Amino acid sequence: MRIASLLPSATEVVCTLGLTDDLVGISHDCDFPPEIRGKPVLSRAIVTPELPSGAIDARIRAQVHRGQSVYHLDPEQLAGLRPDLILTQELCSVCAPSYTLVKQAAKVLEAETKIVSLEPLGLDDILDNIRLVGELSGRRAQADAIVWNLRARINRIRDGAARLPRVRVICI
Repeated sequence: MRIASLLPSATEVVCTLGLTDDLVGISHDCDFPPEIRGKPVLSRAIVTPELPSGAIDARIRAQVHRGQSVYHLDPEQLAGLRPDLILTQELCSVCAPSYTLVKQAAKVLEAETKIVSLEPLGLDDILDNIRLVGELSGRRAQADAIVWNLRARINRIRDGAARLPRVRVICI
């Protein structure tokens, strides 16, 4: 399978499932695990992190106001990589390349490419996304094992925290 991941968390899931070699492209924000270094980068932000925060904010606001993306996604590069599966998100068009931008860029692909939006809103959603990526990539058994191990860790932490004395906090 040929996978393009435009979301750092999805890239980590793909690699955790043992699919690093199947990863044909990543986003400019994907930086972990180290094994992905050297993978083709499909996106870039229109602003550079070297700019002062006020300038970044002004530029992003202007782009959003004009209805334009704050990211560039190279359709020709995407077409050259021929992904079978593109992992992205549609919760926030400022956080990562938007779903609309990804769909538009994917129009140049000759083969049928599945575009999947991962939108976790909580811990259970994250675990469900691991299972979904496992299912889509033919690694359901590995995904189930990963989720089982994560749930066991979560339960150990929850049980350990339940025995700790409560701390009173005020936030003003």
